[in-house]
Amino acid sequence: MIIRKLNFLLVVALLTAPFAFAGEFDDFEKSLLQEPENAEATDSATSMSANEAFEQSLMAESGTEMEKVYQLRESLLESIKQGDTAQISQGIEELHAMRNENFVGLADVEAEAVLIVKKMWPQLLKYEVNQYKQFYHEVISDQARFAQNDALTQYLKNSLSSLDTSKTLLAYVETDIDNCTSMPESDKLELKILLLLSDAYHDQRVNDRIVRLSQMYLNKYPDHPDAKWIENSVAGPFFRNDFTALMFKDRAEHKEENIAKKFYTGGLGANLFLVSGGLAFGMDDLYRSDLFEYEDPSIYLEIYLQFSRISFSFELLPSGASGVATYSLGLGYVVYDSRYLKVRPYIGLGMPAMILEAKKDCYVAKPGEEKEYISAGSNDMYSEGGAYTLAVNVDYKFGTAYFLFSNSMFTSFSLVGKFGISYMEFDDTFLKGSGVTPFFAFGLGLYLW
Repeated sequence: MIIRKLNFLLVVALLTAPFAFAGEFDDFEKSLLQEPENAEATDSATSMSANEAFEQSLMAESGTEMEKVYQLRESLLESIKQGDTAQISQGIEELHAMRNENFVGLADVEAEAVLIVKKMWPQLLKYEVNQYKQFYHEVISDQARFAQNDALTQYLKNSLSSLDTSKTLLAYVETDIDNCTSMPESDKLELKILLLLSDAYHDQRVNDRIVRLSQMYLNKYPDHPDAKWIENSVAGPFFRNDFTALMFKDRAEHKEENIAKKFYTGGLGANLFLVSGGLAFGMDDLYRSDLFEYEDPSIYLEIYLQFSRISFSFELLPSGASGVATYSLGLGYVVYDSRYLKVRPYIGLGMPAMILEAKKDCYVAKPGEEKEYISAGSNDMYSEGGAYTLAVNVDYKFGTAYFLFSNSMFTSFSLVGKFGISYMEFDDTFLKGSGVTPFFAFGLGLYLW
């Protein structure tokens, strides 16, 4: 299929450069490319030469099927000159019907050239679709004889000699196709795809455009009778030739399947908690409120690394006590993981902390140490003691996408809820006491898995 269309492009291109690749063609195709030996010969001489060749061919083939073929070719030429599109279509069909394994009365390249010269775009689309779909059902022998060297050959050669060979065939005729009012948009798009095949494989830009136009066609006209054929037989090789597009297409088709394979496998997560609260029991006289005022931490966060179902975390935890936070290391276990929901209980061991700001100038001293002057407005963090936490993270995953160009790693955003209870003890200069703090926190998370 591709070779046939490529031959068409080469024939068109070589009409203005007949000796460039002469060795690439059989005798019939070479005959289409021959220029008159005298470039300055008059139209009359050219016509006489073509007629003489025609008459000689009739003499050589007189009384055979070839004689009828040449008569049909002459009639087709007259229809072309008169612009009778109905007769042109009929002539092409009659000549095509006479084709067999050993004899070709009208080559594909000639039929296509006729339809292009006369700008018969609907008929060209019908011919192209039929030829591509029937390609593997039609057998033409390498020794097959072709009708040639007559006035029709010369007419097509002269008509196409002005083609700009630096352009693709579609670039040369695309404007005319777009301006054709008798064709629906789906047919115009399909014809463009088929004409681009002439320039396929040797120009990556053409390959890329075939992929783009085919994808547009399949998206806009999925129910068209030719849509499945375009997808599988026409554009399919180019989709497969575009490895990047193929990779993204494959990733999209298997996304849910690949996500399911990643449940309970582990990854790296980070959570930022923006809202928190809770209760505190046994911590009413935790610090000297006559000397200090506490400062709430601005943010609470968690970073965790998961292997299979086991997780290791580092976090700055909120608590139910105002101004109290905990630096904690946690060990967790994923009890449930799915497309959207993940539940991870854990235990944590850490150090409670509180930032206190002096309300007035004062002297302070730890036991066995000299007094230290503290000026009003200065602050310090006090963190002597220990904290023990039992909590659970509940993540609602959304916006799951492949991580960069990987086809097996994902990144998910999540709404995170943390619910737990801590027991903490303080034993610092201005912080003394212990208590239990049930707490909660809500925030956003990012999970690479």
